[in-house]
Amino acid sequence: MNAARLHSLLEDAGYEPRPYSGRCMYGDVCLAVETDAASGSAKVVLDAVQACAENGTVEEVQDLVELLRNSRSDSMGRGTVIYWPNIAWADCGADEEEDHGDDDGGFRHTGEEDRAPSSGREDFCRGT
Repeated sequence: MNAARLHSLLEDAGYEPRPYSGRCMYGDVCLAVETDAASGSAKVVLDAVQACAENGTVEEVQDLVELLRNSRSDSMGRGTVIYWPNIAWADCGADEEEDHGDDDGGFRHTGEEDRAPSSGREDFCRGT
């Protein structure tokens, strides 16, 4: 499943996907949706799976479940944003002029294995 398909499924489930740059993303922009409360995270997941089950194949549902497991969330005061740091917003097909031409289906490789540890900020972001 590629980034554009996930974007479409979230729209089918009644959400408005938007760009978001979360904690420890260092300016990278990814796919996100907003909910009214932290408990809305489960609803987003279930709604997306239902939309996929109604319109997709068993393999697509399995791929979607794996993608949804990699979501993160941030509290926004009155609501919560659920986001996927490994799914670049530019690869979702929403903003065609921002397409960077990546041929990896919209999934970003972090390259953490190539980085040398530095200030400790990266350790915080990795949870170490």
